[in-house]
Amino acid sequence: MRKAGTKAVAVAAVSVAVLAAGCGGSSRLSKSDYEQKLKADGQQLKTDFAGVNLSASSSNLKDLSAKVGQLQQKLENVAKDIDKLKPPKDAVDDNHKIADTLHKFADLFGKIKSAAGSGDAKQVQSLAGQVSAVGLEGTQATQDLKRKGYDVGAFGT
Repeated sequence: MRKAGTKAVAVAAVSVAVLAAGCGGSSRLSKSDYEQKLKADGQQLKTDFAGVNLSASSSNLKDLSAKVGQLQQKLENVAKDIDKLKPPKDAVDDNHKIADTLHKFADLFGKIKSAAGSGDAKQVQSLAGQVSAVGLEGTQATQDLKRKGYDVGAFGT
């Protein structure tokens, strides 16, 4: 995957993951609070993805496996947080789509971690090619939030 492809992957993943902050209590978050959480989580995930290059050569697959494993855990944690989040009513469906996409990302990155850990560069590249497709639903959800007037921060770039 080229550098541009890696950037597209990061943008797609960030688009999905930005919505992750906050666990939600019994009441819904205000639009402003929800936006703040999106911005903070989006920036953090953007930073987390910056250190992962899915086009790693076979000489550093063990390193890639470790980095992807850390990223996988972060994605799963964010997905669980989003599952618990109580966004404004007009963001509920998009929030569910984002959580679902993050779970799918975590699963995919688990497969990439395993392939890299076993030294299978060809499988890593094959799986990396699926990242954009997995992120599509989440990207659509963040775009829908933007159409509704939400400032999603790094997820909107």
